Parts: sequence; structure tokens; C-alpha cells
Amino acid sequence: MVAILKRELLNPEFIERTVDRIIEISSSVAGDKAEKTNSINKELVDVTTKASNLLNAIMTGLDSKMVREKLKELENQRQALNETLRTLERATDKELDRDILIAKLSADSDALTSDEGSPRATIQKYVSKIILSDTTVEITGMSDRYVSSNT
Repeated sequence: MVAILKRELLNPEFIERTVDRIIEISSSVAGDKAEKTNSINKELVDVTTKASNLLNAIMTGLDSKMVREKLKELENQRQALNETLRTLERATDKELDRDILIAKLSADSDALTSDEGSPRATIQKYVSKIILSDTTVEITGMSDRYVSSNT
């Protein structure tokens, strides 16, 4: 098991590809955050404008249960949008350092074959499930699946 993990998932080429993909996904998420923030801000302006128009209608005498219910619905929507914006603002925008990620994954790879302790903790970082059969070993972990027919 340790040999398969080290050979197939924690070899230098795979580590570099994995780190590049992590950085790519992280950059994409940062772009999505900016898009979501802009979209929510536009929606917030729209909801605020509608609520303001309803308040003006109430002040001019157009007061009904339906208008007040719609105003309450818009206020709830505005609060939800503001909370979503606060959540997005709290999300971290840390830039990932490729060399540090490679070093951490390489250290895990080295830990698998070191004489110090058990490789169990390192394996658990990467593997969530192992299925053994007569002809295959199926390892599920991280976000992909590796199948080896060499048992």
C-alpha cells in the first residue's frame, strides 16, 4: 500500500502536477469570489431600490397588506445578501506558494518511507478508501481515484 501511494501519488512529477492544479483551482476561486461579490452588490442595489419605491408608495397612501408583505420580503432578501457579502469578505485570499506546497507534499512522501513512526497519518491525509480484489486495488482519496490492476 505504501509503495503504491509513494510510486503513483507522491512521486515528484505527480506532486508538481498536483500543486499546479491546486494553484489553478485557487486562482479560479478568487476570480469567482470577485464575480459573486459584484453580482451580489448589483442585486443588493436592485432590492434596495425596490424597497425604497415601496416605502415611497406607502408614504403616498398606497398602504396595503400585500405592499407591506412585499416590503418585508425585500428586507429579508437584503439582509441575506448582506450576510452573504460579509461571508465572502471573510473568505481568505491567500496566494499559494508553489515551492512551499511542493515541499510539504515531498515531506509527506519522504515520511512514508522514513524509519520514524507509522506512515498511517500520512496515508490518511491522502486516502479515504481502499478496495482490494483479486485483480485490482482501488484507492480513493483527495478528489480522484487511482486503480491499479497489479496486485
